[in-house]
Amino acid sequence: MLLSFFNTVTDARSVCDGVQVDNVLMPANRSVNVDWFTGKEWDKESDLYYSWHRYYDPELGRFTQVDPVWQKYPSLSPYNYCANNPLTRVDPDGRKIGSPNSFDAKYVQSSMALTKTGSQMWSNMEGSSRTIYFSLSNSAPTGMKNGINGYLLGNAAIGGEEVRITIFMGNSNVTGDDIDYSQYSLEEYINMVGAHEGTHATEHNEDTPVKKADDEANDQKNKSKNEIDSKSNDERGILTIRKW
Repeated sequence: MLLSFFNTVTDARSVCDGVQVDNVLMPANRSVNVDWFTGKEWDKESDLYYSWHRYYDPELGRFTQVDPVWQKYPSLSPYNYCANNPLTRVDPDGRKIGSPNSFDAKYVQSSMALTKTGSQMWSNMEGSSRTIYFSLSNSAPTGMKNGINGYLLGNAAIGGEEVRITIFMGNSNVTGDDIDYSQYSLEEYINMVGAHEGTHATEHNEDTPVKKADDEANDQKNKSKNEIDSKSNDERGILTIRKW
């Protein structure tokens, strides 16, 4: 499950169509459309919004039941919404916090669409039971991998049902894993690294043997590379290469 981006049109519509009631914006015609606050269904009997695992009271600005996974956020009230930051975050099912409309996620998504392998990996991440976050970093780290010091192109930090994927844009011009990335556009670099890290995010866990995990991830990255290499320069738009 990808939680780095969400469509929040319903939130904006609620504000535009709202009326002021005791300093709280409420939908003026919610009896017609039951989907209002953050796109959740308004329950007429309780006058609350049904968020799958909890009911939400917009007048109080909190859920009426505790978060079923509140232990993951010990510093927060178990009744809060989106870590008390609803302007930049959403809670899609009453259990998890995500960052809506993330530029990084949208950029990764468009880059992954350049190849069939990348598109399939994106679909796999969307269908994953894990919560997957994306981050594009300017840094160019190095580190040990299989006993050899080299460039780190990306990282998938797996913590239970959450995975945080970081793609290091500062290394988009290096040569690593026998690939000269300076010959590829930034989007193609993201595509290849995304295919690699997406494999870790969807198929591996802390107990997966390192070599097995790397071999499977590199296989997906090389499939994307081969698809890119098979295209002409015009198809790739190679003349409009954009680097970080």
